[in-house]
Amino acid sequence: MTAAAGSGAPPRAPGRLDREDPGRVEISVPSEPENWPLLRLAAANVAARLDLDVETVEDLRLAVDELCTLCAEGATERSRLTLRFAIEDDAVLVDCTVDHLREPAADDGSTALPDGSSPRDLSLMILAELVDAHTIGALENGSRHVYLEMRRRAAGS
Repeated sequence: MTAAAGSGAPPRAPGRLDREDPGRVEISVPSEPENWPLLRLAAANVAARLDLDVETVEDLRLAVDELCTLCAEGATERSRLTLRFAIEDDAVLVDCTVDHLREPAADDGSTALPDGSSPRDLSLMILAELVDAHTIGALENGSRHVYLEMRRRAAGS
């Protein structure tokens, strides 16, 4: 799934941040959600380097949380979640990889939200509202890659 709004350029393929970029920040944690506050903190740190306003920093922190939710679907006790952050021009780029995933069980509808949508649908909607572009990779060889891009907002927007 891909969503792009406002940037004009198509989003990058997940897993494609320049691994040689000296300004890149990478953090890897066990995939359990209790570790995700560390990832949100890293996102805020990277956003501060771009001198983003407080609201945009909070949007990025929320987007990272949804990114982790989507990327870690099917995680096992061996799974690790790795986030790579980079700054490019006026944007924060985030690439997420989770390994040792299993195929998620078929949804039997028991987790449906009151409107009939799934928690995954909700994460996708939230992510689409918060970021300028994102790509959700398919499960391949036990890993998934997810990418997002958030651009600096113009003053007053």
